[in-house]
Amino acid sequence: MDKPRVASESIEAYRRDGAVCLRRVLTPEWIDLLDRGVERNIANPGPWFTDFTGASGGGRCIKDDFCWEMIPEYERFARCSPAAALVGELMGAAEVCFTEDQYFQKEAGASTPTPWHQDQSYYEVKGEWCIQWIPLDPHAAEDSLRIVAGSHEWGALFTPKSFAGDGGDFDVKQGQSPLRPVPDIDGEPGRYRVLQWAVEPGDCIVFHPRALHANSGNRSARRARRMSLRWASESATYDKGVLPWATFVPDHGLEHGQRIIGRKFPLVWTRAEGLLGASA
Repeated sequence: MDKPRVASESIEAYRRDGAVCLRRVLTPEWIDLLDRGVERNIANPGPWFTDFTGASGGGRCIKDDFCWEMIPEYERFARCSPAAALVGELMGAAEVCFTEDQYFQKEAGASTPTPWHQDQSYYEVKGEWCIQWIPLDPHAAEDSLRIVAGSHEWGALFTPKSFAGDGGDFDVKQGQSPLRPVPDIDGEPGRYRVLQWAVEPGDCIVFHPRALHANSGNRSARRARRMSLRWASESATYDKGVLPWATFVPDHGLEHGQRIIGRKFPLVWTRAEGLLGASA
C-alpha cells in the first residue's frame, strides 16, 4: 500500500497560501490508470459533458463531471491511490470522502482561458474540503494552474464566472449577497502574489475551495489533460440553496446540514485506518 508522507512545510504552505504543489507523489501506474479512465470517459461522455471551446477559436476544450460510477478506473484511483491520504494530511482531516471527478482537456493551441474564480461559489458545501489538480501531461508554468496566494483567507465569496469562453459573470440577482466581483488579478500584477508551477505527471496541486485560480489556455503543441478531484473532510456538510446555480451530483439523497458521506460520496480514507480500499 502506498504510504504518502506530506512534509510539514507543504502543510504549512497549504494553510498559508491556500495551495501547494506536491512533487512526484503519484507513481506511473496511477497516472496510467487515470489515462485509461479519461480515454474511456471521452469515448463515453456522461450527462454533464461540456464543450467549452471559446468563440475565438483555437484547440477544442472539453470537460466532464461526476462519472466515477461508470468509469472503473476513476473509482479505483479514488479508493486505492495515495490521493485521498495526501489531501487528508493537508487538510488535517480525520476522514476523507471522495465527492467528484472532473476531467479537463485543452487541445494544442487552445486559446480558451479558464477565468479567475473560486470553486466555493459553485458548490453546495460547507466546511472543510479541497480540490486536487492532477496533470496527465506535462504543463509549462504559463499553461498550468494559477492561484492567488492567500485569497482563501479573504473572507469573500466571489461572483461565479462562465466557462463558455467569454469569462462573463453568472446572472446575479439582487439580494444574492455577499457576492463580490472578482478582482482584476491580471490588471494589477503587482498587487497579488500569483502561484504557478510547471508540472509533470506524478505531481499534483492541492488548493482550497475559496482560493482564486485560473488557467490561461494551452499554448503547447500537444493536448493538455488533467483531472480535478474533490474531497470532503468529516466537517463538510450539504448546504442546500446557498446560491441558485450551485450544484451537486443528482440523487445524492442528502438533507440540508447533513455530512457529505454515503453512496455518492464514499468514505475512502481515515487517519486511524488509512486507505479503506487499498486491498481492493
